[in-house]
Amino acid sequence: MLRAFGSPIQPVGKSITAEAITVREALQIAVRKGWRKVHILSDAMELVMIIQGVKSAPWTLQNICEDIIQFWDTLDVVRFSLLEGTKIGVVTV
Repeated sequence: MLRAFGSPIQPVGKSITAEAITVREALQIAVRKGWRKVHILSDAMELVMIIQGVKSAPWTLQNICEDIIQFWDTLDVVRFSLLEGTKIGVVTV
């Protein structure tokens, strides 16, 4: 079972879907806590490219990515960086 912030994530077909769900939940938490600047670290290159607009989201991720962008737009600064071989994390800047 995959977990994000201690909560179970429903089974998904691909790891990128789990990564996208985790990013969405992280941004939801950031907005709820009133954070204005967030730095997301991920090892999911495809997701980083989708969020940065370099690559189109597959139809299976479109709704999740739209949610991510909505949360993103409510924050002052969001950095999204690729880190090879590490787990996803969120830090306030």
